[in-house]
Amino acid sequence: MELFEEKKEKEALNEATKEIQKHLLRMRSILDTLKREDRSQDSPFLNEFSHIWHALMDDADNFKKTTAWTHHFRSFLKAIQHYPEGQEHTLGYYLTEYAGKTWLPFPYMEMIAKIYREHQKVPIESTLELWTKRIDELLKG
Repeated sequence: MELFEEKKEKEALNEATKEIQKHLLRMRSILDTLKREDRSQDSPFLNEFSHIWHALMDDADNFKKTTAWTHHFRSFLKAIQHYPEGQEHTLGYYLTEYAGKTWLPFPYMEMIAKIYREHQKVPIESTLELWTKRIDELLKG
């Protein structure tokens, strides 16, 4: 009986891992798009960004154990959550509050445009580049 439960737990963990990887790949795709295009006025795109953000936050809430990988994952989410530093309303705030809304606040759209412009100026040092590298590290395990 105990062996069966362990097998069930491993299968559930594998499914959860696949789901997290799928969410990370989708987030990477969104960030890659933002590297190439200013999508700050694209409501469906910004809503998709919010939805994948919610999925990743849910993934983080579902971790039962803290490991080096889960710590790195949560640290990645915190980096997005608190961008840009020192602002009252951060990217994480807008991603959390405006998922699925039919209108988007101007400061949110400005923030997305700023992230895009920053990447255009200095791609190898941009926030988008840093975040995509962190996703790559997470996907490698």
